[in-house]
Amino acid sequence: MSIKTKAPLRLLCDGMKGENYWLNGCMAYLAVCIGLPEDYNYQFFTCISGDSVTQVFSKDPRRDVWAYSHECTTEALKKCFHAIGYEYIYISSIKEPQDCLYMIRETLDRGLPVFARGGGQAAGQEIEFNCIVGYDEEALYYLFCDKDHETRVTVYDFRELVIPGEKTDEPVSLNEAYRKALCQVPAMLTMKAADELSFGIQALNDWAEQLENGSLAAYDNPWHNVWSVHGTYLCMLGSNGGGFGLYDKVLQYYPEMTWLEDVKKQYDELSDIFQTLAYKDGGVCGGFDMKPEDVRNPEKMKPVCALIRRAVEVTEQIEEMIRKNLYTTEV
Repeated sequence: MSIKTKAPLRLLCDGMKGENYWLNGCMAYLAVCIGLPEDYNYQFFTCISGDSVTQVFSKDPRRDVWAYSHECTTEALKKCFHAIGYEYIYISSIKEPQDCLYMIRETLDRGLPVFARGGGQAAGQEIEFNCIVGYDEEALYYLFCDKDHETRVTVYDFRELVIPGEKTDEPVSLNEAYRKALCQVPAMLTMKAADELSFGIQALNDWAEQLENGSLAAYDNPWHNVWSVHGTYLCMLGSNGGGFGLYDKVLQYYPEMTWLEDVKKQYDELSDIFQTLAYKDGGVCGGFDMKPEDVRNPEKMKPVCALIRRAVEVTEQIEEMIRKNLYTTEV
């Protein structure tokens, strides 16, 4: 047989449900393969990884950013695999994909998928992680996150791999995992910027600053909807609405945390800001379809930046409220 994984093939990420962070879809599929309950799903991993609350910004307008787990994969994988009690190997730079085939096949023979980034260029899937689910003598079989069936790929062009290892511990209980995800929120929202990226509240500030300071006046953008300087940040703001259910889950396990109802109200305002920026009356300055000539004009960007700055204020209130009510954990 070509398909080796233990779980039936399925859609890993449903964009219509806001499931836009593909590494978490791969983790959810792995959880099924190792026999975990269905509650260890996309929502679980997007909350555990920190994706569900963390805005990311690229200081280079020519560079697209997609999500925290996409840009800080090492950190996200550590959290996710710890939560399921499994070892793993993350190979972040691969020059000779052929040399990795034996590891891929051995893992598949155990019934587990292998995550690959850059392994579907011929199929237009070179950006994000997908699952390798089978092989034959001349090909690998991929489950791309936006498809519910395998794709046979004969060109080995992956540049990163995640190889699941052996079980080392019992999975973290759902209540403990969601509480820990809540406790890390203040640290995620105030994370120190890296050389090329900023995170959380700083990422929102930097997004607005870039649009209003005139630095994009000479920006040569190949995307018709200025994705790398606006669309991707809109996508993250929308995908993280309500912390992707994080606070509802915590309240399910800890109903005494009634103060989280106020946090949820703050997220309702963030959701309203996103809807206004992206969609209401066509979106502010076109929303996802903003034109390059407009994004270069700071005067045109004033109403956009005003809403982003309001999102900063709301996010600061969220961080303060959670920090005051819980001990925070290190990221």
